[in-house]
Amino acid sequence: MEINDYCKATYQTVIYKNDKNKIDYLMLGLVSEVGELASIFKRVYRDVELKQKLTDYKDISGTGIKTNSVSKIEKLIDGFDDQNFDVDLRHKVMLEIGDVMWYVARLCVELNIPMDTVLQMNLDKLSKRKTNNTLRGSGDYR
Repeated sequence: MEINDYCKATYQTVIYKNDKNKIDYLMLGLVSEVGELASIFKRVYRDVELKQKLTDYKDISGTGIKTNSVSKIEKLIDGFDDQNFDVDLRHKVMLEIGDVMWYVARLCVELNIPMDTVLQMNLDKLSKRKTNNTLRGSGDYR
């Protein structure tokens, strides 16, 4: 699907209480959905930390020798690769990213900004920063 076609398709599912506050509504919706996406990852870190506390120095061999499981936990925390990123978690993340994209698309439509242009501008900006060795740092104009 082309990104601008997606933006147009969001008309089918948009419901505004009134036209006066639609940008505010979209901004609050976007922030809410980004929060839900972040919450998925927060729970993963929380659950891994809890699992670490429960399994650290646990006698898993039956020999009375306690084994530290930190390396297994660190592997989970270090990245969400295919091995650690199970199908259920991936599905939840995909649904939330879709919700985030819906709100971004609606903002583009309501502000009459072509989303493909926004995306190209972003790539151009980041490419320039890479060329100028300013990807790291802060501020929009580096």
